[in-house]
Amino acid sequence: MDRDNVSGGSLDIDQLKKYAQDLAKVYKSERQKRRELEAAYQELQQAKDMLVQSEKLAAVGRLTAGVAHEILNPVNIISMRLQLLKMTGDLSDRAREAISICKNQLNRIIQITKDLGQFSRIHEKQITMCDLKEIIGHVLAFGAPQLKKEGVKTDVEYHPDLPLIPLDKNRIEQVILNIISNATTAMAGQKTKVLRIRTKPAASEGHVQILISDTGTGIDEGEMNRIFDPFFTTKEPGQGTGLGLFISYNIIQDHGGRIWAENNGWGGRLFSSIFR
Repeated sequence: MDRDNVSGGSLDIDQLKKYAQDLAKVYKSERQKRRELEAAYQELQQAKDMLVQSEKLAAVGRLTAGVAHEILNPVNIISMRLQLLKMTGDLSDRAREAISICKNQLNRIIQITKDLGQFSRIHEKQITMCDLKEIIGHVLAFGAPQLKKEGVKTDVEYHPDLPLIPLDKNRIEQVILNIISNATTAMAGQKTKVLRIRTKPAASEGHVQILISDTGTGIDEGEMNRIFDPFFTTKEPGQGTGLGLFISYNIIQDHGGRIWAENNGWGGRLFSSIFR
């Protein structure tokens, strides 16, 4: 650097300012690149998780196609024999009670098998242009008696300008009902029971999002990656099959969407679903 410039000072200050501005631009550019890389990594991780879940779904579908039939055959035979026993006149009350318990458990096996069968069957889609507000409203009307019984308050907010989207109405209603049912169970024993539902445009153009949250107990971090697995449940024995969220995941994926869960600021759970 020229001594005159050093002694004069003015050129040095201008150069330093320019260097500082250049460094600030480089720093800003590097920060932006880092954010983009982190976002890309998260998208790749989500894609990987969805691929792993897809493989699980495919494996269960292959298994259930043969297993469901093999299970139901002996179940039906046992059920008929129990019915014959129950018709016997000289049974004690205790024996009749035991038969009723067995019948109830057989019915549970049948229901589990039917749930599994949804993955082995090829469903004929009934896609129509749907209004999410109508779908959610129908589910809430259907579940209102149970929500009232459990003391659950609903807080629903619909985005006013969401477009109609192509969906299988009955299956999407099943997803929402499954999540609401799980939320109600998770809020059992809580002082505050609020079910919050929101709809809004998703970040991707042409997509919409449903968010369903509760004031329940939340999800343990160690269980977060397992909640969509088949037969995984935190409910008491006999209170659930562990297939509700598994079924929901498959339905959303079949619509070309995605569903995930996280803990919310209330201490409960938040389920988000995105459709196009």
